[in-house]
Amino acid sequence: MLAPQRGLVQLTRGGSDATVVREFDVEKRQWLAEGFNFPEGKSHITWRSEHSLFVCPGWDGAPLTRSGYPSEVWLVERGDSGEPHRWTRLFAASQDAMMVAARRFLDHDGTPLDLIEASDSFYSKTYYLLDASNTPHALPFPPKADIEAFLHGDFLVKLAEPWHWQGQTYPAGCLLAVSLQGLAEQQAQVQVLVALKRHVWPSLRWKPRASRLSSTCLIMSKATCWRLTMLMATGKRAPCRCQRAA
Repeated sequence: MLAPQRGLVQLTRGGSDATVVREFDVEKRQWLAEGFNFPEGKSHITWRSEHSLFVCPGWDGAPLTRSGYPSEVWLVERGDSGEPHRWTRLFAASQDAMMVAARRFLDHDGTPLDLIEASDSFYSKTYYLLDASNTPHALPFPPKADIEAFLHGDFLVKLAEPWHWQGQTYPAGCLLAVSLQGLAEQQAQVQVLVALKRHVWPSLRWKPRASRLSSTCLIMSKATCWRLTMLMATGKRAPCRCQRAA
């Protein structure tokens, strides 16, 4: 929701996966007569800006994958003074794919970063970065990796399988900070933020850039791994030590 004025409301019949999506004015407490409005379907729709959305159509007549999920990503921009909304197709997956989705991340200073997620299964996917001209570029993360956030120019990436990068192997279960700068050239900096307790990382230290945390790596269980992520998001400083959680 774009607080506090506008929201996208999903309406479903009987708890179905298919939803109708309509734009709601929170202050006036009413539907927008000329707002965004999409028919019932298994669509993926998210805000891009106050006047634009990422729309992956899943309604009847839309191009779907063999799994019955959206196969295309569209940029939908609000029309002016009653004009129709403008639709621009950004990405199309093959029918062999499972689904696509798109979302916008905002860095700590509000800088936007747009990603497309093309999934082969519930656990395997490829991420694409949209450049200034909305051209997608594949990111070199392993298929079983999840981008959880984008902060201070770094992707926060959770691994569900080992990742071999620049002569180093990062095991499954790690939470990494991977710099956007140099990623396309295979020169991105990678820092281990969280590792499961069974992994030992001798001489490992997180060396944050200015304006970031001064803490080193925390090696901890899954139950406490998000403490570090929340510290990064809030800008709080953590103690300069490397510790192992119980």
